[in-house]
Amino acid sequence: MNSNKINGSYYTPNYLAEFIIKEVIDINAEKDKELKVLEPSSGDGIFINSLLKNAGNSNYIFDIVEREPDELNKVRNQFKGGDSHHFAYYHPIDFLKFQAERSFDLIIGNPPYIGRKHLSKEQIESSQKIFSDNLLDPNNFKNIWMAFLLKSYNLLNVDGTICFILPAEFLQVNYTNEIRNFLIQNFEEIRIYLFNELIFHDIEQDVIILHLAKKGKAQGIKYLEVSTLNDRVISVKNMGKISHVNNDKWSNYLLDHQEYDFIKSINENFYKVNELCNATAGIVTAANDFFILNSSSVRNMQLDNYVHPIIKKSSNLSSGLVVNEDNLKMLNDEDIPNQLLVLNEDIQNYPEFVTKYLDQGITQNIHERYKCRKRNRWYEVPMLSAAEAIFFKRSGKFPKLVVNDAKILNTDTGYRILMKDGYDVKSFVYSFYNSFTLLMSEICGRFYGGGVLELTPNEFKRLPIPYIQISSYQFDKLDELFKNQTPIEEILEYTDKKILIETFKLDEKEVERIRKIKTKLMKRRLKLN
Repeated sequence: MNSNKINGSYYTPNYLAEFIIKEVIDINAEKDKELKVLEPSSGDGIFINSLLKNAGNSNYIFDIVEREPDELNKVRNQFKGGDSHHFAYYHPIDFLKFQAERSFDLIIGNPPYIGRKHLSKEQIESSQKIFSDNLLDPNNFKNIWMAFLLKSYNLLNVDGTICFILPAEFLQVNYTNEIRNFLIQNFEEIRIYLFNELIFHDIEQDVIILHLAKKGKAQGIKYLEVSTLNDRVISVKNMGKISHVNNDKWSNYLLDHQEYDFIKSINENFYKVNELCNATAGIVTAANDFFILNSSSVRNMQLDNYVHPIIKKSSNLSSGLVVNEDNLKMLNDEDIPNQLLVLNEDIQNYPEFVTKYLDQGITQNIHERYKCRKRNRWYEVPMLSAAEAIFFKRSGKFPKLVVNDAKILNTDTGYRILMKDGYDVKSFVYSFYNSFTLLMSEICGRFYGGGVLELTPNEFKRLPIPYIQISSYQFDKLDELFKNQTPIEEILEYTDKKILIETFKLDEKEVERIRKIKTKLMKRRLKLN
């Protein structure tokens, strides 16, 4: 486990701290010259340092909270020999335990990003209490930055400001929906700064700056796109105010009301995925590298009678729309891991070469992993039947859905598709590849650093599918286009004509509008200019 993932410490680049401080100072220029400032997780104090450098005639009273004593000492050293009209109080403590003696004009920082499963019981209970105290559902607590944000709100003056660097998932995941609504109710002005490239390159964590003002000059939610190049901010583009009255995801800020109404009118004409098929998660091994072997390892360890073909991820597939025996042969020839270890008996029933391999797993502490400990036999991976089709939940330029002719198993990187009565799997896959369904994938899904698009099971099930019954000839023709690696734009021109125009009678202007909106959202996700 990466230590940063456990302690959640991703240090803010100097140029970004300077940019944030200058924005904060500009916005708060008319406030009192003496500001009470809280940094709830100061790290090496980069925000404090930037504030001091840009203080001008302002006086600051700092409360600086940091649980790591060495880091807090770095902040102390910044004050030695500095201006005497600034004061600082140091608190070597977890912010969740911090007892403030005053309220604050400004609370600023880059709070830790630590998932709930990596927190102590005490931290979880403290965070859930903060949720309950603010009349929010404690079950929605998933990451420690959420508790930092809510506790900071409770420590603000009546006209105070919060400015935090937060993971971009804040804009789009379901568990932050309640907090987003809470912020709308309690802050007059909300500014969201988005970036054209990754700020934290090492972790591929896409982030935003969230600026919240209880008494803002301009009420509402305002988006600003920040362009950076070679570790400096080169421009800030005002995207204007956005209304989210009918939008539960703040990531779709590029769409206006006319576009939403247009999309809604089209969306009502089509089936949803869950009306056509059952979609469930794939197999969870708990340790893919141990339980999924390549063919040479299987051969060398004589495990041939104890494995079953499985696909680990979409990049292991060829470019067509069908997983078949040729694909399996290719995986074996290239020695790509695709053999799932299937053991469902007590260990004494297996020959020595099997138990010898399981001993390797114990040496690697595989048996101690959470999901392995929950099993009756740690090495018995829960089996599921092969699906008719597989939808891979994460994708790059566009999502991937394939027919599973090889009856291969799949890991939880993909959803298992089993068709409902009356619907054909090849027609389903064919109907999926149209501009409207891919547009809705951008709207319903979520994206992460590097532009990865992900659809959760429920988001996938809600996708609209303009289902049409097709012939084998039609499917083979589309499959051939994918095999030939035809650009997706050309493929969609073909399928849009067959599906949206000829069958569902959309006119060409409507289809062109759908494509433009899809392209706009996809470019935003992939950070393409």
